[in-house]
Amino acid sequence: MSPQNLAIAATAVDSEGSDAEILKKAAPYSIGLLLVLCTLVFVASQGWLGALHAALIDGGWAREVPGSKLLPGTSPLVGS
Repeated sequence: MSPQNLAIAATAVDSEGSDAEILKKAAPYSIGLLLVLCTLVFVASQGWLGALHAALIDGGWAREVPGSKLLPGTSPLVGS
């Protein structure tokens, strides 16, 4: 959220000078997104996403979907 973006947003809706109001409304969303991304990076750094992938994909979840053409030991997320 740069000052330039706030000024452009205020000008776009013909509300010049309301940058502070826009910042007050947008700040909670930015902080929430920051927390979500920090959590995602932490989970990925701990290797928990790999365990989830193994449980869902390699554990047979995708093979049970009707019409799935996965071969044993393959993953739809790697290569084609």
